[in-house]
Amino acid sequence: MTTLFYARPRPGVVREVERYTHLFEIPPEDTPVPDRLIPLCGVFEFGHGQLELLAILEGVPCFACLQKSPDSVPQIEGGQ
Repeated sequence: MTTLFYARPRPGVVREVERYTHLFEIPPEDTPVPDRLIPLCGVFEFGHGQLELLAILEGVPCFACLQKSPDSVPQIEGGQ
């Protein structure tokens, strides 16, 4: 089962109108932390410190990410 999390770009990383909430896969524990994270939509790449972790879906969702997500996305602890 794939574990997903919600995040959106921090202010200043992208234009304000592009600050969609994206879905990302949590990499397996036995793999190194990637330098870049790519949301399910595949449109952007984000580096360390460029994302704001969200505990729930808030703000404007990326509809492409939602279309590529499983039917139910679990809530995670942490974030804002």
